[in-house]
Formats: sequence, C-alpha cells, structure tokens
Amino acid sequence: MLLCLGFSLALLAGCNRQTGPKVYPVSGQVTMNGQPVTDVVVNFMPVDNDPAKMASGQVDSSGNYQLRSGSQGSPGAQPGRYKVYLTPVAPVPTEGQSYGGQNPAAGGQSAGPPTAGSNLPQPWLSAATTPLEVEVKPESNTINIDVK
Repeated sequence: MLLCLGFSLALLAGCNRQTGPKVYPVSGQVTMNGQPVTDVVVNFMPVDNDPAKMASGQVDSSGNYQLRSGSQGSPGAQPGRYKVYLTPVAPVPTEGQSYGGQNPAAGGQSAGPPTAGSNLPQPWLSAATTPLEVEVKPESNTINIDVK
C-alpha cells in the first residue's frame, strides 16, 4: 500500500513538470496618447527570427496584455531580445449591435464594421518596421508599450 502511494505521488509530481524551454511571465499595458489601446494582439518576434520563441497576447479592454508562447500556449516568453509589433483584431459586435448605414464614399453600400487598429502608426504593424525592441529577462517582466 505504501509503495503504491509513493508511486502515485511520484507520477503526479512528474505530471506537473513543464515541458519545453523555460518561459517567464511577461505582461504590461499598451497605450497611445496616454489612452489604452484595445482590439490588438501584442506580438514578440525574437530578433534571431526563431519562430519557436514567438510569443503573443490579446490586449484587453483596459489595454493590458499577458504573453503566451509555444504550441501549448504557456504563459510567458523565453528570455532574449524581441521586436514588438501589433496586429489589429476586428471588434466583434455585441448582441443587438449592428454596423451599417449607407456610406456615400463606398458607392452607397453598407459601411460594414469599423476597421480595427486603423489609427495605429504603420511602423507598429510589422516586425520589420517596428520601432520597439525589448529584452525579456529570466524573471517576471512588466513591459509597457507606448505607441507613438
């Protein structure tokens, strides 16, 4: 009986081990002109272009994000240098909300949903042109992003 209990505890301990590279928590807030940026995903592209180190996180309604990485979506990112860029996400209409009306500029057709991230400066939309490079350290990281 004692042997079975010991084996079970050892098996459970093994289940809690993290597989893959060690990642560390990364969170922060995205702002532009002092206001939270929403409807975007924050992307951390490693400067060595190793896609296995890529990390990203959805920004919430207050502009806050938390990175996740790897195929299992582990919270955090591997230590190293990253280029930070943003990917707009189209807002989802809530129940009862609709987009539409006639848009004279579109030849009288429906205006459709608003374009997410349309006010973001173009350089922030690509890893190749982003003005921001950061370092993720082997500790808990708070990386605030001020879009200019």
